[in-house]
Amino acid sequence: MTASSTTTGTSIISYAIGSCVSTKVVTVNTQPAAITGNAPICQTFTENLSDITGGGVWSSVTTTVATISSTGVVTGAGVGTSVVSYTIGSCVSTVIVTVNTQPTAILGALSVCRGFTTSLSDAVIGGTWISVNTVVATIASTGLVTGANVGTSTISYTIGSCFVTNVVTVTTQPAAITRNAPICQGFTENLTDATSGGVWSSITTTVATISSTGVVTGAGVGTSVVSYTIGSCAASVIVTVNTQPTAILGTLAVCQGLTTSLSDATGSGVWSSIPVTTATILGTGVATGVAAGTATISYTIGSCAATAILTVNPLPSGITGTKTVCSGLTTTLFDAGGGTWTSSNTAVATVGLTTGIVTGGVVAVA
Repeated sequence: MTASSTTTGTSIISYAIGSCVSTKVVTVNTQPAAITGNAPICQTFTENLSDITGGGVWSSVTTTVATISSTGVVTGAGVGTSVVSYTIGSCVSTVIVTVNTQPTAILGALSVCRGFTTSLSDAVIGGTWISVNTVVATIASTGLVTGANVGTSTISYTIGSCFVTNVVTVTTQPAAITRNAPICQGFTENLTDATSGGVWSSITTTVATISSTGVVTGAGVGTSVVSYTIGSCAASVIVTVNTQPTAILGTLAVCQGLTTSLSDATGSGVWSSIPVTTATILGTGVATGVAAGTATISYTIGSCAATAILTVNPLPSGITGTKTVCSGLTTTLFDAGGGTWTSSNTAVATVGLTTGIVTGGVVAVA
């Protein structure tokens, strides 16, 4: 016959042979109910276990995998399994707690330009990448994120039931910068970008500076990277600043058929004349008057030039008329062309500036 009991306590159990008896005190403890709340947890995370039978003690067999508090809070210490028990006296209810790998924090740039990519990674391998909002950003199995549209998307990296998340922001990529060309030291150029809302900057401000409106100024000879930035996205160009020649020196008037020497303090430049039918110029800076008129003389270094206007005057055809005159009287001299007349010794003779009338000097009488 089998006896059963629904109460706890003690009972004296006897075993008799004739008048001889052996006894034993038997204690009946409460059998804990089934443990509830058990599910796989992630390493370093917690889970609440419970048992409707009060008065028990919690324990974990493998504490390197899972620890448990006196209130039933189990913490994943390491990947694996551990038997967790709830004990009342000699009665026990047990469950197997599974602890899965918890990915570490997501690594990599969490901002990407629309149409560009950024690589994300996790120190724990073997996981799966997911983008919640694929309209904004997609992610490949390798962790390569592609910015599809401006906005944000939550990126998840999952191993089993464990995951880590972070937010990727997709920002506008500026259009290509327009009107970039070499400029001359001390001069300016207007740069533009079709995308509004950006900020201009120059890496090497000793070479080129740029205003908030995109006006770049050549500060020194060399190159600088100029960028137009919106958020973390930028369009860039290399701005080249060339040497600006100084002002052209020398006499800027020459007679037809004669020469004048010009120079520039900045070396290594190239001389040119426009038009060459008025004046020509050699590589040494010697200009020759070809025909009456004006010519633009340029001294060029790279894309930069200094210019000056050279006037070529016609040669007089030769003075005609009576070249002797009595003191106090006059004689008229002639020359073709619209020149001006001068006298080297006005005490002896004077001449009308435009008329050519010469007046002999008056001799003083004592």
